[in-house]
This record gives sequence, structure tokens and C-alpha cells, in this order.
Amino acid sequence: MSNDGWIKVYRKLLRNKVIWDTNEPYDTRSAWIEILLSCQYADTAIRTNFGDIINLKKGQTYTSIHFLGSHWKWSRKRVDKFLKGLQNLGMITYSTMAHGTIITVVNWDDYQAQGSTGVSTTVASDDPSGVTSGVTSGDTLTRNKEYKESKEEKKKDYARAREGSLSSRYNVNTEGLKRVIEE
Repeated sequence: MSNDGWIKVYRKLLRNKVIWDTNEPYDTRSAWIEILLSCQYADTAIRTNFGDIINLKKGQTYTSIHFLGSHWKWSRKRVDKFLKGLQNLGMITYSTMAHGTIITVVNWDDYQAQGSTGVSTTVASDDPSGVTSGVTSGDTLTRNKEYKESKEEKKKDYARAREGSLSSRYNVNTEGLKRVIEE
């Protein structure tokens, strides 16, 4: 595994029910990824459930300790300890207000590198994983063509099998089978 570079992860990954909608508590890696994916990518103003307008900068998210605990299936104490640990490691800062918490990812721009990974990246628009793979569009077209050809070949094999034409291919004595069946 390479420790250099970065990957793109689409926010729609959080909507993947197979990965995120389980009855299991989050682990710390999942909680960290969710924090990253929930941060604003540009400066924006949001309205809270209490009607307050909060200006968030890129790399910030607005939440609450109570919500995170409920969502991650953790106690409030565990959420607070986790956030304090991330803050002590210099990964985030956070401030609790009357109705919520603003989490700021330190060095947000490092997670949003505008440079190139060295690979052209594409992903199918209906890809449920939300993870962009490092394949070029030419590779994608080749794979799609190979998949379609393979699918067509399987259809032809199925049709031949129904007609009994595969019997010679696999050295099956169909005449002998017919006699056994008819007797």
C-alpha cells in the first residue's frame, strides 16, 4: 500500500446503506472519515434546527456531541474523548456552543489537494461505493467492452447448451443419453 498521494472519496459514500446503516457502533476510523466527509468544501452559511445562522468555513462542520453519540452509537463521554484526542493530535479543533459543536479539520487543504494524483480518475455516476478508482476513461471503455463481449458469449453458450450443441464440445454422448432417458 502506498502512503503517498491521495484518493477522491465522494460524499455520497455516506448514503451507502450496506456500509453505514448497520446496528454496530462506529470504529474510530469510520468516525474520522465521516467527519472529513461532512465538512464544508467551501465557505457557506447554514441554518441550524434552532433557527440560528452559522457561517462555516471550508473544512468545518456543524453538529452536536449528542447527535454524534446517537449516530455513532457511542456515549457522550466517548465522543468527547475522541474529539479531544483528535484535537490533541492536531487533527481538528472544535468548539461547543449553546446548541451544537463546530469541528474544524486542521490542514483541510491537504485533504483537498488541487494537484494531480498522476492518474486520470473517473467513476461511474451510479457507482454505489462513492470511491473514485484510478482508471483512465480509456480503461473504463475497454473494461465495458470486455464485459459486454463476455456477457454476449455467455448468452451464446447458454443458447447452444439448450440446443444440445455443447455436447460435442464436452465429449458427451447425447445419443446414449437419449436412449437411457427414453427407456
